Amino acid sequence: MVRLSGFHWLILPAALLISALFIPFLFKHRFIAGKTIGSALRRARKCEKSGIAASIDHLGEDIRSVEQVAVEIEEYLNLIDKIKKNGLKANIAVKPTSLGLALPAANRPAGKMIFAVAIEIITQKAKRENMSVWLDMEDSRFTHNTVDIAIWLNELGCRNIGVAIQAYLKRSKADVELLCRHKIPIRLCKGIYREKPDIALQKDGEIRNNFLELARFILENKSPIAVATHDPLIIREIVDLTKKGDDIGQLIEFQMLLGKRTRLLRKLTAEGHQTRIYIPYGKRWLRYAFRRLKEGKLLKLLFS
Repeated sequence: MVRLSGFHWLILPAALLISALFIPFLFKHRFIAGKTIGSALRRARKCEKSGIAASIDHLGEDIRSVEQVAVEIEEYLNLIDKIKKNGLKANIAVKPTSLGLALPAANRPAGKMIFAVAIEIITQKAKRENMSVWLDMEDSRFTHNTVDIAIWLNELGCRNIGVAIQAYLKRSKADVELLCRHKIPIRLCKGIYREKPDIALQKDGEIRNNFLELARFILENKSPIAVATHDPLIIREIVDLTKKGDDIGQLIEFQMLLGKRTRLLRKLTAEGHQTRIYIPYGKRWLRYAFRRLKEGKLLKLLFS
């Protein structure tokens, strides 16, 4: 049996930590299109040739200055123009905290208004180009305001707005009911942020069951749904629902992340289902890459 000296005991955890920190760099090109709009458009065009539409997201969150928000608005307006110019069917996805919802006054009227003004400019521009805008959902601090702004935009006449809802949050049933009353498209996902047990389900089975319950409610109310999960059990259940008729399949779009379950997405496309791939790009990619890797087992083992 090999015995490790005190020096080697120090080296081993250090090596594991360094490896964990460099792993996102190794997987960056799997999960992220690149740094520029052009790199995202190239990925989107390639996917469209396979019958898979794209949702393009400029990476960046937790922006803390109005000046940075202005830069982000210009980026999205440019992205909309480039999508249209290239004749792509892509839509766009936006993180609320990239447009000011994480400013110091984020949960007070002033901070919420900065986000509202920014996303209205983007959504109105997209509406003129017949393009949808998805509001991504971040951690629970921002859930209420994100849903609120989606409804506000819808009431302004921006019927091209959709919002992500996380099935693990206990409040999601009420949010889904509210959004369905307004016929606002819902991107239903499980949820990836660490949340406390008093506000979020913790067990995989409970989250899966709640996901399916919410999905059935949305479809019963004839509201559009994007099924944003890589869970084959959930996907199988939703596919089975489409076989019952009533044109339910027209309300459903299966969405997956770049670099995840590509074969399954292609299979769904070949079977005639509406599909879309989420394509992120940008320089601020590290936090996103870590989240994608935490979905696997390696980083969970290293940091649990």
